[in-house]
Amino acid sequence: MKKNLWQRAHQFMANGQPILGTGLGVEQSPFLARLFDPNTVSLAQFFNTLFKTAIVVGAMLAVLRLGYAGFIYMTSDLPGMKGDAKGIIGQTVLGLLLLLSVWLILNQINPQILNLDALQNVRPAN
Repeated sequence: MKKNLWQRAHQFMANGQPILGTGLGVEQSPFLARLFDPNTVSLAQFFNTLFKTAIVVGAMLAVLRLGYAGFIYMTSDLPGMKGDAKGIIGQTVLGLLLLLSVWLILNQINPQILNLDALQNVRPAN
């Protein structure tokens, strides 16, 4: 008998058994399995991966938006649309510069900041 999602959620909450990848026909990626496994990944590694992923996704979205604005600029004959496209291009370039500056500033202050392992030296209270 196949379980529906509600039954699987209840099973997860009751027993801690995983929901996805167990009979739904969906295989979980090994990268995601390692990333979200609390037994193998520390909080610092998780946030470090999340930070780098956010930078990469932000840059990719900015490049796509830049291409979209270029397409609007090239295909439009209306001066208002060309002005809107120029505005989008300016905003996108500013966004890319902000993404780059976040990484550069953190890297210039201390390259170890980007590892996000500040809690490594904290000792538990006795």
